[in-house]
Amino acid sequence: MTLKRLAKKIVGRDRHSFWHRYIYEKPSQKWRNELISNSRYPSELKAYGENFVSDGLLVLPEFFKGPELKALQDEFEKLLNTNGKECDHGEFQIPRNPLVNSQTVLKAALDPLLLDIQRFYWGKDLYMSDVVASRIEPIDVKDYGSFQWHHDGKRKYSKTFILLSDLEPDGQRTEYIVGSHKNWHKDWDSGRDSRFPSDRFEGDQKRASITGKAGTVAFLDANGFHRGNRNSTARRDLLSVCFTAGEMLYHFGEIENKVFDELSDLQRSTIDRPPTIWNK
Repeated sequence: MTLKRLAKKIVGRDRHSFWHRYIYEKPSQKWRNELISNSRYPSELKAYGENFVSDGLLVLPEFFKGPELKALQDEFEKLLNTNGKECDHGEFQIPRNPLVNSQTVLKAALDPLLLDIQRFYWGKDLYMSDVVASRIEPIDVKDYGSFQWHHDGKRKYSKTFILLSDLEPDGQRTEYIVGSHKNWHKDWDSGRDSRFPSDRFEGDQKRASITGKAGTVAFLDANGFHRGNRNSTARRDLLSVCFTAGEMLYHFGEIENKVFDELSDLQRSTIDRPPTIWNK
């Protein structure tokens, strides 16, 4: 009996849990091999992809540089000034729609190599689930929300972070427990028991930080344990792009034709919205 047939015999929440773990999240090594063989940078893609799969975290220092980085930083400032929303504790966010209607943002978010690393991680076709740009001002504040140890409550859910400002080791960084992406969280859809006290991973040798110069790119699976940090060191600007194989897709709103037309076929399919995938 195939896994898909077995999944259909299981009922209720257990059915979806089984499908999610053994079908939806399961990568195809054949698909990965074909991706590498068709890549313009096969050796880099294989090395980066395998590190991401192993650790749940991958950092590429100063991936964006020079005029490309400057254009992205300028676009961030423009969108923040025209569309930014103030949240709690000196945090500002740019909504999805202005971001997906920016050719500059989409060019970076769906950069061919960065996108292929995410595709390798999933081992199948994927979709851009969400995109968020944020600024957090330097401030000392008690742990809250994502600025405490947690997992995202979505099971396998990968992200690409693009640092738009320099981030020092003692700065308002994201920390990650390497290898923790392999944990299985049963109550994935409620976020129940997904937050942990600040000393939960104190002294853990697998604890890593996402830091570096502006233009640094980091990949992480938010199923793993991670946290943001708030302190009074320096401002942090960040673009976060999220990916799934078809679940947890947020609505982007209308995308202008002139923006959509500039994308490759692969990039267009990545920001498109799929049909229901249970019966695929």
